[in-house]
This record gives sequence, C-alpha cells and structure tokens, in this order.
Amino acid sequence: MAAAAPWPATYDQLFRGTQVARDERKEAREALEKHLHGIVARLEGFNQGHLLRTGSAFEGLKVARPNEADFMLLDISEPIPRLPAAQEIAFLPLDCPPEKFRQDFAAAVKATNPSCKTSVQGPGVKLSYTDHGVSFTADLIPAIRVRVDKIPFAWSHRWLPIPERERELYAVAKVDPVTRKWGWRLSFSVMELNYIKHLTNDKKMCLRFVKYLSEGRRPGKLKSYMLKNAWLDFLALHPDDVDWSDDKISQLLRTKKFLDHTINLFQKKFLPIFFAPTVNLLAHMRDDDNLKSIEHLCELKRKLEDL
Repeated sequence: MAAAAPWPATYDQLFRGTQVARDERKEAREALEKHLHGIVARLEGFNQGHLLRTGSAFEGLKVARPNEADFMLLDISEPIPRLPAAQEIAFLPLDCPPEKFRQDFAAAVKATNPSCKTSVQGPGVKLSYTDHGVSFTADLIPAIRVRVDKIPFAWSHRWLPIPERERELYAVAKVDPVTRKWGWRLSFSVMELNYIKHLTNDKKMCLRFVKYLSEGRRPGKLKSYMLKNAWLDFLALHPDDVDWSDDKISQLLRTKKFLDHTINLFQKKFLPIFFAPTVNLLAHMRDDDNLKSIEHLCELKRKLEDL
C-alpha cells in the first residue's frame, strides 16, 4: 500500500486527490495491455489465452497509481465445464488440479519474461517492469470459464440487472483460508466490471472518496475488495432514498451514509459478496482485526465531518 497523503482540509482537496487524469489512465492502460499481450503470446501452454480486463482501473474506481491494473488470462485450452448449480463459491468440482494449474502458469510467466520482476501472489502473478523510465505493475490471474445451469434463488436478485450475455463466471485456483488446501473458486470480477461500468460517476464518488482517505492508512485485513462489495450492497439497498445529485454537500452526505452502512456491516460481522450474497467476506476475520477496521472507518467519517 502506498504512503498516506495528508488529510484533506477541504472538500476541493479531497475531490482533487481522487482524480487521475483521463489521458494518463488511458495511456497507462494501453501500455500495460500492449506489454501483456506480448507476454501472453510467448507463454508456453497459455499462449492461446484471452486477456480480460478486471479491477478498478477499468471500473472507473481508480484513485491512485494509474500504472497499475488487473487482468485475467482465460485459458481456452481447457474445456468449459458445466456446473449443475452454484451453491458455494469455493471448491468447484473441476478436473484440472488447481495448485498445478497456478504453478504451471507462474513458471511459464517467469521463464518467458526474464526482464520483468515477477512474484507469485494469490491465484496469479504480479508483474513489474519499467518502460522508458516509467514503472508499470500488473496482476495477471489465470482462469477457466465455467457455465452454471442454476444459481441459488438468494443470489438471483443481484444478477437480474446483468444481461445474460454478460454473466461471465470464471474459476480461479486459490488456497482456502481455513483448511489451507487448494481448490477452485468462482470469480465474479468480470461480472462486477460489466455491472459497474453502467453506473454513473456520481454513484462512484463515495467509494472513490473512501478509497482515497484509506490509502496508506487502511488496516491490513480491511481489503479494497471488502469496501467495493460494501459499496455495491449500499447502492442496491438505497437506490432511491439517497440524493444522487452531483453537488458537494450531496456527495459528502452520501459518503457518510456509505460509511455508516459499511460500519454496520462490520459490527454485524456480515459483509456479503455482492453477486453471492449468502457468502460472508468477514466469516474468518478475527475480532481484533474487525475492531481495527471499524475504528478506521469511524475515523474516516470523523474526517469527512470536519470538511
């Protein structure tokens, strides 16, 4: 995580702090994609994969470091498995061994790109390189496309706004946080992108404000992904009773309401994954980490009230 910027003293300072120039973002994304396409073309065993955009750089939620982005590499050499039902997001019954899949991918990336600094991270690989004096970083995660014949009824209301052609589900190889065993886990990152790209900028600002204020200050167990899912939950639960106008006062009030909502989720110790709302992101968070997260969110709210 980057070093924390000074606390903004005014709304205008906060707003300016969240802005990454559009041209700067576009140039960085294009440079990263061009470099990654060259990497993928040389990857032994994965060179026919499709590069998919994911994450805040493409969702309009980026508040810092425009030269960083997330991508998913779809492995098209594997047949697309059909799952009769998606009752859980972990331990999907796929034939491909998950640990070997991730290990083979990491080894292929390292062997193909000696000029890049590579590190294995979670389900994928972090790539760092310098081009004309500019540093770039990309998280590249290998994935397998899956089809699900039936989704749980409790999930379906969150899927309705997404056209069926955009309900893209993928399996990624991850270690279970409790058992420490490898398994296949559903990823909703492309669906999240397809959902968020239709949201207006004024709805995105409350999350951008919180991410900016949290930068360099966020407790280690309070993940950006948690904030994003709390924000999506907030939008879904308050579509009409929140003032979505774009003036300063409305944006600050919305952000405070969003923080209240997020604090309440942590106090209840139930933060749902947006597209799998029966799955709790806080299920395995320790009480002391949960308390640190709540204290941090309360501090952000106090800082907003001072503006």
